[in-house]
Amino acid sequence: PNHIVAWVNSQYAVYNKSGTVLVSPTNGNALFTGVGGECETTNRGDPILQYDRNADRWILSQFAFAVSGGAPVSPYFQCFAVSTTNNPTGTYFRYTVQFSATSPSGFNDYGKLGVWPDAYYTAYNMFGGSPAGSYTGIALCASDRTKMLAGDPTATTLCAPIVNNYGGCGSFLPADLDGTTLPTD
Repeated sequence: PNHIVAWVNSQYAVYNKSGTVLVSPTNGNALFTGVGGECETTNRGDPILQYDRNADRWILSQFAFAVSGGAPVSPYFQCFAVSTTNNPTGTYFRYTVQFSATSPSGFNDYGKLGVWPDAYYTAYNMFGGSPAGSYTGIALCASDRTKMLAGDPTATTLCAPIVNNYGGCGSFLPADLDGTTLPTD
């Protein structure tokens, strides 16, 4: 209701509704300062940005990995920052999801995030091996929204592999609740 957050490639910025810059373009991995590991030290981009209207919170996410010979190498991570209040210039609860290099997991590319009352749902195109190799399918994941909003470090993310032979590649887009009316079921 009060802010506009934009994240393009490896940098995000925050504006008020009048267009005044509140946070000038900043590397995405700055959100993960103090977390350690790849989420803090690399800034690979491929950002996901959502506003959870029912919780009045912001969710910012990007993947993280090392590179060898120009290719992603394991371990592979998805880094999540959930605002502690409705102010995107404030503090964030941070979470790291690690993917294995071997199938059915792998390198989590082209992540998409859906906000739903019971979970944050993500979908990724997966590429097996280290360095990341061929396409192995899709990972559909659900993160514990309630615990993430509360800053609970025991929040978990569960993923299910989906083998997809649709033209050799394909993507899923999680459902997303953009309004304030909750679903009936």
